[in-house]
Amino acid sequence: MPALNPVTRSRLALLAASLVSVAAGPGCASSMSSAGQLDESLRAYHHHLLAGDLDRATAYVSSKALDAFFAVHGDEKHPVIIEDFQVLSVRFLPQKRSKDPVKAVVMVGADIRQRDSITIQAIRYRQVWEQNGERWILADETIAKTRSPDRGGANGEPPKTAPGAEDDPG
Repeated sequence: MPALNPVTRSRLALLAASLVSVAAGPGCASSMSSAGQLDESLRAYHHHLLAGDLDRATAYVSSKALDAFFAVHGDEKHPVIIEDFQVLSVRFLPQKRSKDPVKAVVMVGADIRQRDSITIQAIRYRQVWEQNGERWILADETIAKTRSPDRGGANGEPPKTAPGAEDDPG
């Protein structure tokens, strides 16, 4: 078996830790609504990102989305520092079939910077969350397209998130 490079080894360790955390799950989530459970997951995930704790944040990321997570947030050596964030919108998507997982598209505005920089950049993350039993996990996260002033989001207004390609989870 070929030797794994340090980044791959680190990602595998994070995945293993994430799976243990997901298996343990929250103890009191069964009495909460689906929206309440999503809110709790969003708060915890964003708290860990704001604190710079990528290890704990990955506990909320599906194994399929880990590459997208590291592409957006960097890694331990070169993390993207989140200075501030705000959940802009949450949209629950209709299920195509009854056995499909419940999905939600969450738009997050964030002020970020690179570790060695003082320049703050305002961006928007597009997150797709899926309900897995009584737990919500991040299925995909990308940097959203910037909006032109005529589509909302200008002058401090929250952006309009009309249904369309931006809300399609793929």
